[in-house]
Amino acid sequence: MELIYSMRIHCAFRHDFIGQFSTTLREMNDSRQQGITWEVVNPKKQAKKKKKYTNSGTVTLMQCMVEQQPTFLDFIRGGTQINFVVAVDFTASNGAQNNPNSLHYINPYEPNLYVKALSAVGRICEDYDTDKLFPAFGFGARLPPHWQVSHEFALNWNPSDPNCNGVAGVIHSYHECIQRVQLYGPTNFAPVINSCARIASDSVRRNHGTDYFVLLILTDGIISDMAQTKEAIVNVSQYCTCKARDYLLTNVLCQSWLKVEDDGLRSVYGCL
Repeated sequence: MELIYSMRIHCAFRHDFIGQFSTTLREMNDSRQQGITWEVVNPKKQAKKKKKYTNSGTVTLMQCMVEQQPTFLDFIRGGTQINFVVAVDFTASNGAQNNPNSLHYINPYEPNLYVKALSAVGRICEDYDTDKLFPAFGFGARLPPHWQVSHEFALNWNPSDPNCNGVAGVIHSYHECIQRVQLYGPTNFAPVINSCARIASDSVRRNHGTDYFVLLILTDGIISDMAQTKEAIVNVSQYCTCKARDYLLTNVLCQSWLKVEDDGLRSVYGCL
C-alpha cells in the first residue's frame, strides 16, 4: 500500500464547497500525529481576500485506522470456490430457430451469438470452478408436451439436477434444448435470479459462505419484469454474504437495458 501519495480532501456543507487541504496516508497514519490539524483553504476566497484570508476552518484528525481490502484473487487463494450458473433467453424476439437471422440459429459451420457469449465467459469461470458442474436454465419458452410457458427450466430437462458437465455440457444441453422448445416470452429475469439465490443460500448454510456464485444471464432484449428483477437482486443481497452472489447480465445485442443509479440498484424494498 502506497503511503506517500498526496491526497486532496474537499470539505463541503451539504452541496456548498467550504475548502480543501492536502495530506498523505503516511502523515495521517503516523501515531505521533494523532490530533494533527489542517487548515481548510478555499482557493477562490484566498485569491479574493489575499493577505486578509487565513482559512475557512480547520480539520483535526482524532484517529486513523488502515484496513486492507482483499482482492478477488486473495479469496481464491484462501479457498473460495467459484460456482458458475447460466440462464439462456428463449423468447420469440430472438427469431425463429430455423431462420438464419435468428440469434438461436444453429449454423453447422459457426457457433451462434449465444454459444459465443457462453464460451467467452464460461471458459474463464470454468478454470476457477472445482467440480466443473454448472447449473444451466432457460426461460421464456413453451415446453413440450403441454406447451405452457416456463420462466425457469433446466436445459438438460432434469429439474432435480440441472447441472451440466462444464461449458461443453452446457452447450450440448443448449443445442438439444433449442430443438425441442417453442420460443415465446416474455423476458422475465426474476425467476432465474431467485433460483440461483436459493442455490447460493443453501451453499452458504452448508459451507459458511466459502462459495462465490456467478450467474450469467444471456439475453437479447429488454427485461419485462424490471421491478421484480430489481427486487430479486436486492433481496438476495440481504441474506447472502458478499461472496455468495454476483451477476453477469450479458446482452448479445449490446443494448442497454438495466439502469443502475449512482447510489446503487434500487427496488421498492431497498437498494443494493
